[in-house]
Amino acid sequence: MYKFRSIILSYFLIVLCFSVLLLFPLPEGEASGQAALFFNDLFGTVDSSSSRRLQPLWDAVESMIDSYDPRELQRRNPDLQWFKTDRSFDRWLLFHWGFTLKANTATIGNGSVGKALQDKIRKDMNDWLREMERQKKPEKEKGDFRNKAERTLFDAIEKMGLERERKMKETVYRTMNPGSYKKAGEFAVILYNAYLLNKFLSSSEQLRDRNIIDSIIKEIKREGLEPAVRGSDLERQMQQEILSRCEEAIRQGSGVTQRHKIESFLEALQYAMPRIVRQK
Repeated sequence: MYKFRSIILSYFLIVLCFSVLLLFPLPEGEASGQAALFFNDLFGTVDSSSSRRLQPLWDAVESMIDSYDPRELQRRNPDLQWFKTDRSFDRWLLFHWGFTLKANTATIGNGSVGKALQDKIRKDMNDWLREMERQKKPEKEKGDFRNKAERTLFDAIEKMGLERERKMKETVYRTMNPGSYKKAGEFAVILYNAYLLNKFLSSSEQLRDRNIIDSIIKEIKREGLEPAVRGSDLERQMQQEILSRCEEAIRQGSGVTQRHKIESFLEALQYAMPRIVRQK
């Protein structure tokens, strides 16, 4: 009887812990640590000392993409109570379009991310308007909401995105000690976007978003990889080798599946990153 009660109690505790995780997602800055597998492979990090030193950086990237708290939008912006970010909210709807791309109806395109976000915005706005109708709110108040709600949301997302950029760059600067804040920004672009592309490989819906994938790859190349390579102490021949591999990966990826495009590009990055970081 005692053994049976112990089993029941253990089961109850497991269910309770799981329920807490669902109700209260990990806040930004905390992560499960799974990004280490990807980044240690990308950087060719094999010694345990380097892995431990870089772990806070891997966790920071993972938490910003996988476990950021979307409820922060409402905490900072009372006018956004209409935009629902409860536990059923899909985090991939926000900040999965790249590290520096500013979100609006034009830049996020017509792919799966943009359409899904727009569908959610329309649904949440209509739900809020129905509630305003039920409460017999004045027509002017409803009109103001229709005219300003979406713009207010994108302004708040952009502001939050800029803060995330700054935090990511500072974490890279402290952890990797790259020598300058500019170089920290270049590495931040590569790290964030490379992890994002790797996440896309496990999502058939996001793999269909050609516009976002192309935008992310272009951002890595122009704002991260190219300036990081050209600003390094690598010999000119090695610099050209790295950039040529990157260009070839993009060329080979064009006209084939999005999965192949991402995998080819990440393979080129896997060749580049250990050499850039170690400067040899």
